[in-house]
Amino acid sequence: MRLAQGSTNIPADPSAPGRSAKMAILVVFLGVLVAVSSLAGIYGISLAGRPASGGSLGNRSYPFTAQLSVKVYDPKGALVASETQNDDMVMNNFMNFLSSWLSFESPSGSPSTFTLTDTSGATRTLVGRDSGTTATQCTWACEYPSVTPYAGGYIAVGTSAVAPTRSDYKLGALYQSLVTVGQPTYDPSTGNIIFGVGIIAGTAASISEVGFYEDWYVGASNSWDQFLMLHDSFPAVAVTPGSTISVQYTVQLGSTAYDNNLGILLAAVMANSLGSSTSVQLTPTSGPAQIVIVYVAASPPQCCGGIGVYYINSGGSYVRADLGSGSTGADGTIRVGTGSASSCPSNSAAGFAQSRSAVNLCSPVLAYTPVDSYSVSPYVGVTAVIPSPTATSFTEAGYFLSFGSPTYTFLIMRNTFAALAVPADSSITATFEMSMS
Repeated sequence: MRLAQGSTNIPADPSAPGRSAKMAILVVFLGVLVAVSSLAGIYGISLAGRPASGGSLGNRSYPFTAQLSVKVYDPKGALVASETQNDDMVMNNFMNFLSSWLSFESPSGSPSTFTLTDTSGATRTLVGRDSGTTATQCTWACEYPSVTPYAGGYIAVGTSAVAPTRSDYKLGALYQSLVTVGQPTYDPSTGNIIFGVGIIAGTAASISEVGFYEDWYVGASNSWDQFLMLHDSFPAVAVTPGSTISVQYTVQLGSTAYDNNLGILLAAVMANSLGSSTSVQLTPTSGPAQIVIVYVAASPPQCCGGIGVYYINSGGSYVRADLGSGSTGADGTIRVGTGSASSCPSNSAAGFAQSRSAVNLCSPVLAYTPVDSYSVSPYVGVTAVIPSPTATSFTEAGYFLSFGSPTYTFLIMRNTFAALAVPADSSITATFEMSMS
């Protein structure tokens, strides 16, 4: 698709406050703008998957959504009520965290920070990443030997019927206390992250809302605060003493643009069992799968005067290297490539077709670091401008994170699309954008 110079169909700047209707319906948005150095014209194309029949690219939905299921059982175990919300609302808190988690930090850069609103309504500044080998403040999670360690996620129900908004920081009317979530599971066949709790009702009530919280360390105040991440309401359900309230969240990475590496990491980050170590197995761009420690309960102190939280390779020396940062060369990178169905040397397991099991682009050509991230509710994205010195026909793009000691690179998101011919001495602005339900 060739756009005439001055066309208004070129994708909008994702950091701008105004957004076109076209962008508003995209969930993972890969925008490629090619600016010819002579300024004789502007070529543009919006990519959201493979083109529909006839060669035109349609807007396809790559959902990042959360489904909520609430069931109530009487004291004898009989199901008495069931409610399902297919688009559980994602809070600004979660989007701010996700933006920080995905962004780049150079080894010599200052620690990055982001803000969340805790359950008291206070704005808290958290250290997202710290490039030093020894942190003076924790990132968004921490184990600590002298007080209650990081427990990850909590779920609570409430009795308010007020509709949720993205700026919510607590339930409207909390019923009983928050309950610790067990370790979530990730299903690579569907891209679903599933977790939940069972709550025993102590008093009669009419419940009508549910929230998912994270409990994170705030270094500036040397304290742990709770932050609301998901919130939704539903038609009121009566509970009696002894009833069991079963709550299940299903975070749906519905598109094959989301790699299994992303789902596995998010499942580990969203809820860690109280005081326990957590590790995951990720597949790098080359070589065998690697065991990566996510939370460390017994290791040399790195953070907060106690146990640090950092991403390292299992054979490493406990060098701190959080996702998107670290003194070991960790970073975020966007790459573009020229793969095809008949030529896929570096992605034999998945082929050229878009797949959650991909480990790399089929034929990577150009890469660019650093990658910037942003959160403009309800969108979270990463973007980079990539110089293209020679004429190339691109067909794929991917977002990668590197971390560990030694450092490995892992594919996080990948798009394939109809060939886009790019003139020499041009630049490509590549953006992966996620829309929260």
